Amino acid sequence: MTDEGLLWNDPDIDTDPYHFYEIEERVTAYRWDPQTNSYVAEQRAPIKMCYKKGPFGVKIPYPCTGSGGSAGSGQPGEQAPPKGRYEKTLFSFEYPEFKMATCVTGWTWIPCPTLSNPGRKCKQEIKMPCSKTRKSRFRVYAEVTYPATLEEAIKREIENCHLIAAGIATSVVVDAASASSVVGPQATIAAAIGAIPAALRAYLDSFVKCIEGLNVSDAVKREIKADVKHGTTVVSDWRDVTAETQSGSPANMPFHSGYRIDAPLWPHTNWTYAYAAANRPVCLPYSYEPLYSRLQSHDGPLV
Repeated sequence: MTDEGLLWNDPDIDTDPYHFYEIEERVTAYRWDPQTNSYVAEQRAPIKMCYKKGPFGVKIPYPCTGSGGSAGSGQPGEQAPPKGRYEKTLFSFEYPEFKMATCVTGWTWIPCPTLSNPGRKCKQEIKMPCSKTRKSRFRVYAEVTYPATLEEAIKREIENCHLIAAGIATSVVVDAASASSVVGPQATIAAAIGAIPAALRAYLDSFVKCIEGLNVSDAVKREIKADVKHGTTVVSDWRDVTAETQSGSPANMPFHSGYRIDAPLWPHTNWTYAYAAANRPVCLPYSYEPLYSRLQSHDGPLV
């Protein structure tokens, strides 16, 4: 991505040497459908977050090209009413992704004779299959939108109702994601997504009752929208599994941290050393950080 056509208004910042990035967060919202008497999933347009990487790796946010600002439909000349927004994370979860790739592991000399130099040798890279990993963040969050023209006192009351309801919904998602039968990142994500309808129900039960006490008209109350959503964001770039393990762990430790959960689950213990004969997660008692082996076999018992 180049910086051509970016909505950047600060002439004092030289954007030429910067690298630009765009991240799209996939969002699914759940709403109550009176016809089916149940909650239904609605795929929303991805949320685009843009930033540029400046000197020393500093990330500088900037307006995304074509985002349309606050325009509702994105049509030229059409401006939607301004909206305020509150957001509260209910459950946040970092996990690793893995893929197979081809990596350069070294080089060697190979014969490449010519008529003038029959003994000529050339350097050739050695390429081998390898594993790469990156971290992604999954989260479930509650979101409230309201007319931005409301008085500040009303906005504070809406935020207070939002935080109280989010606290109730948090326990629903965390309890489902931290159940003893849930093992591994994908199972945790599936459990958290499965708990969203119940979390939304608990959220709305509290939020609607709280909003009813606001000293505003019913028309304004209908403009206050609440959702519980989930999305996934890439946290780090792809890197070699072996390189990450050697740089972040002791040399004799054949594992690296699998994932972490940004919500209280079980007491977290210190590093526990273990061995495994296959590249699979090893779930240890009283820990929510599974460890991943580096295909190092061990004839002894697990410790």
